[in-house]
Amino acid sequence: MEKAKSTFAAYLAGFLADAGLNTLLVDADYSQPTASSIFALEHESPFGLYELLMQMVSDHTQCISQTAIKNLDVIYSNDPDELLPTAMLHAADGRLRLRNILQHPFFNRYDVIIVDSKGATGVMTGAFPPFLYR
Repeated sequence: MEKAKSTFAAYLAGFLADAGLNTLLVDADYSQPTASSIFALEHESPFGLYELLMQMVSDHTQCISQTAIKNLDVIYSNDPDELLPTAMLHAADGRLRLRNILQHPFFNRYDVIIVDSKGATGVMTGAFPPFLYR
């Protein structure tokens, strides 16, 4: 079921991008990062979701990878050691951090933001809105 959810999120993002909407796909499934691996990348960013949520980058463009599909960018999951759940659990804004980051004016360039998160409930699932439509 995990892969079906991620595949659906990726295909939906691709469909919306193909329809002309500027779309960002956030692969927040740290244990099985599938959604961001479906599309070929024209530019792979040096950083991903881990650095974005841990606030290790001040320039959000450093976390955005461009796919070969026009209007579709991705933020890939790069937390193989699964450190984010513990970090977000202990952060004062942990459950709201991604929502707050995605409210930054930088992300206003996107018409749609789709977040593919881990299917099971947990600290990280509550931190991720399923999608944002602007």
